[in-house]
Amino acid sequence: MNDEASRPTELSVEQLTSLMSESDVKRAAWLFGRLIEEEDELVRANLLKPYEDRVPQVLRVLPPARAAALLDLLPIGKVKRALFGNYTRIPDDRLRAIIAAMAPEQGARLLEAMSIGVDAPREMARVLAGLPQAALVPLSQTLHPAAVIRLLTELEPQEQQQVYVRLGETAAVAVLEALLAEENLVYAAWAAHLLQALEPSARAAIEARLGENLREMLARGSACGMVDPLPTQALREVRLFLEEAPPETAVTVLREMHPSRAVQTLRTIPAARGAALLQDLAAQDPDLAADLLEAMNSRILLRPPRADTAPAWWLGDCPAAAILEAMDLTQPASQALLRALRPEQLELILQHLSPQRQADINGILETAQSGHLPFSLDVLAVGRGRRKSRRVDGGFRWVHIEEQLDVGARVKPVIIDLLEIELEQVRLEAWMAVDEKTAMPVSQAAEVFEEYRRTGRRPGGSAFAHMGLVQLSRAVEAAGAMAAINGNFYFDYGHYINGITLGIDMAQVPGLFFGDPIGWFVSNGTELIPPAFNRAAGVATSQGGFYIDRVFMTDITLPSGRRLRWDDLNRPKAPGRVIAYNSLFGYRTERADTHVDLAIARGHIWA
Repeated sequence: MNDEASRPTELSVEQLTSLMSESDVKRAAWLFGRLIEEEDELVRANLLKPYEDRVPQVLRVLPPARAAALLDLLPIGKVKRALFGNYTRIPDDRLRAIIAAMAPEQGARLLEAMSIGVDAPREMARVLAGLPQAALVPLSQTLHPAAVIRLLTELEPQEQQQVYVRLGETAAVAVLEALLAEENLVYAAWAAHLLQALEPSARAAIEARLGENLREMLARGSACGMVDPLPTQALREVRLFLEEAPPETAVTVLREMHPSRAVQTLRTIPAARGAALLQDLAAQDPDLAADLLEAMNSRILLRPPRADTAPAWWLGDCPAAAILEAMDLTQPASQALLRALRPEQLELILQHLSPQRQADINGILETAQSGHLPFSLDVLAVGRGRRKSRRVDGGFRWVHIEEQLDVGARVKPVIIDLLEIELEQVRLEAWMAVDEKTAMPVSQAAEVFEEYRRTGRRPGGSAFAHMGLVQLSRAVEAAGAMAAINGNFYFDYGHYINGITLGIDMAQVPGLFFGDPIGWFVSNGTELIPPAFNRAAGVATSQGGFYIDRVFMTDITLPSGRRLRWDDLNRPKAPGRVIAYNSLFGYRTERADTHVDLAIARGHIWA
């Protein structure tokens, strides 16, 4: 490698693209790997400006086959970083084209790596939904079924079927076997749902490859919900029915519903009501009650699945714990439900219960806690790093941690800076990073941005200040604060550029101002930005409490004083129903003569 390319981040995108297109493939892959490493170093040093990263720009220009040839020669950690770990998002169609051109074994390793954790599977599932069958069949031959199942959970039922029919027969059988081996009626019904999408001949071929016990489990799943007592009602209506109906009626409906709808509904009703219904159901059918309780939890993978070991599942969300906390465990039906739970599932749920409730359950089952670390800590090797701390006057302690985290595929350096505060001595304030006097609607900001977009330049600090954005350092100085942190995501230049790339005219989004937070924002008890996007929020109370939870609007009060509640969320418009939409649905809704579209932003209603 010559000196010219020894520092890839010093080269232009055109130079990098030329070198990677014309060089020997091994030499080009080495250069691309160095570019990834250098950008990672700049990110750790906080020196890489958002949306100036070169990795995604190179991948947008290189022919997909050439990009895939380079990625085939890199470790899977770098491949994942190159495709999904950038400031600038690579369009889904380009990602699909690159993955389709990769060697099937490398593509399978990428999908398995992207099935780990919470956020990565969402990104990968969106890409997987449109991956052509010609690419998915060879890739799926070595793909672990646990990775497929994890990715499918991020898709809608129809999308799940569309992906399943594009798998090769061997992979389709493996996925079905993994679901049916759970010995849970909810998963068996899910397996039957996937199988229904296949042609009869393909369905028969797959069923023939299943063992007798699995075929029996599949038959049970296929029979579920054949006579659904509430077939046309939306989720909200089913939830209200189960909350308000007499217990015996609600339990009958719960027992006859399709298991997936039953689970979906149980997740939305109060824990006390859910506990009472499942307890009454357990008096009739403890196995079904246990299956529903287990399936209420959302599972995540903690490490890449391997052929020689069981998948490392962990509970990302555990509503079953709230159910068991609220359940009367002195009742025989509740105890029958506990005994019907699979031991490995019960152990995962126990990790989310209070110590007293853990002791109660272990006493009922006459078992002892294993005493080992929670599963999530078992699979990560830590403790190789160092830490230092310093106490600061005024109720602060600064902690700096440098750690080496072994995540299986590689050892990952982690640097963490903590500021511990004593709430009795320190006052927390949330400030808007936007000057309301100069805040600019996106329709006007688009005019400012357009020149930068056409010339390929990035706006500087003066342009952002002109549009009302306040630098963190200046906000700290103005407030006389001891410390500050950017605590909210906001609409910025990168969102504007990505919107253009996706064909969205952001200037037409009503009520949107440049710099607006996209999370819930409350300052000194005054709500400045409503929780319109279903994001997690950190809440500090005047009593010194601190909480992290998802917050979403359920109703609004119009200027006339009328209170308006939603009938449904992100659903097609239906006559006589009020539907709320957020960014998970999209940036636009289809117009209909039966409805009036309103946008809620910055404390106002926009027609």
